[in-house]
Amino acid sequence: MKNESKTSPAKHRGWNRLVAVVITISLIVVCYGTALLNNFGTAAKLQNFLHESKSFSYTADIIKAEISDKLPPKIKNNVIELTLITKFMDYVITAENIEKLAQPGLRLTYKAANTPTSIQDNKVVIATATYKDQTISYINSLGLADALKEPAQSLINSVPQELTVIDNSKHPNNPIMVLIRMRDSLRFVDSMVNVLWWVIPIGFIIVLLLNLRNLRRLSKTLAWIFGTPAVVILLGSWLFPGLIGVFGARNNDPVIGEQVNGLINSASSYLFATTRNFGLVCLVLGVIFTLVYLFLPMQKIQHQLDSQLDALSKKVHGSKKKASSHK
Repeated sequence: MKNESKTSPAKHRGWNRLVAVVITISLIVVCYGTALLNNFGTAAKLQNFLHESKSFSYTADIIKAEISDKLPPKIKNNVIELTLITKFMDYVITAENIEKLAQPGLRLTYKAANTPTSIQDNKVVIATATYKDQTISYINSLGLADALKEPAQSLINSVPQELTVIDNSKHPNNPIMVLIRMRDSLRFVDSMVNVLWWVIPIGFIIVLLLNLRNLRRLSKTLAWIFGTPAVVILLGSWLFPGLIGVFGARNNDPVIGEQVNGLINSASSYLFATTRNFGLVCLVLGVIFTLVYLFLPMQKIQHQLDSQLDALSKKVHGSKKKASSHK
């Protein structure tokens, strides 16, 4: 009867479920928290995220679309001038140039604790003088007739010496600005993840101690602990970007809407894709413990373990009795 009480499946079941739920939720939170920190934790990580998610390419397209929309009707109606200004924008406003210009601004933003939503002076500005000279040289190399060169040069010279590509005061919901605003929130995420990395191993130790006398329940519990996050994370890596695309913030502006919506879709898809490796690890571990639960001879292993634990317990009690008798 004594041994039956030790191996009773009902013993510690409530605590076992509670701790298992805590570990499961912690694993999911740690996964998404770590993904945020890995992509937005520092200026360098944010820049890499924007690069890999093609956010700089979409931002360049957004800027060109806004400039094209604001061109005077005279230029819009002149095919030659419109073609030249389009080529000029394609030459100057590229993903590579936007990334180079954003890099120092991102670094300053992460250093400036009092300006969490700003890029240097709330703006990222292109100094166009060098690019204008390079563009004029490029046009001269095309061998165009003087009748075409003169309006082209005149048009290029009319471009301002500074061109603002991001202005927080005018476009506070610019996707890059939204990402930068997350910086302060990441401090809380970082603290939470650090705490959970202690909670998770402690939770596993508690689960192990609660189920030393019931290895079958232990393997089943571990299968659920790893299997549930695996399903949530792997399915979420495909479903959540779609849900953000359908229900999240969208831009219906007919000029820049396509580029902004494309940026949102690309950034969210890349972010959740970075969680799949964690989900795959949990899936593998969940499958292993499921196979252990289904196919290993648990009763035989449990019997051997109980014998060892009972022997160890007797030895400890015997040592305590001898120590007390000496006193």
